[in-house]
Amino acid sequence: MMNIVLAQSKDCEAILSVIHNAIRRTPSRKYNIEQREAWIKRFDLFALQNLMERFDYYIAIKSGASDIVGVIGIQPLNGFIHSLFVAPEYQHQGVASTLFDFSEEIFESHQVPSISVEASHMALSFFKSKGFKISKTNLVDINGILLENFTMEKVI
Repeated sequence: MMNIVLAQSKDCEAILSVIHNAIRRTPSRKYNIEQREAWIKRFDLFALQNLMERFDYYIAIKSGASDIVGVIGIQPLNGFIHSLFVAPEYQHQGVASTLFDFSEEIFESHQVPSISVEASHMALSFFKSKGFKISKTNLVDINGILLENFTMEKVI
């Protein structure tokens, strides 16, 4: 069982820990160490604080504990998921699904016609399982390091 709550600025360090660990430790043959480290550098404290001004970030907290086990950043009015990360030790335990389902209800309450996300290779199968379709393949340049991701959409 998990509680989903709106993240606050005091949660930033713990959120960054989840994000960094997920990027570093989630198995994927599609991203090498250099690519992962470039990706992590995009998520520093200053960047996260700026993102939290533009997106609603929700955190999953395991019941009976205080540890953040997952995070999702969304823009409810336009149906966009900015990020979804789960701590490696809690992956494949329903955390991502719980966060996504919670967010989907928010999107539906705002009557957005579709949800979009730019999904990494690591998240591709998850979003496909939730009914998303790939609309575009992207190459993202992070300080000269290229990472491939996918623009995906789901009609709701």
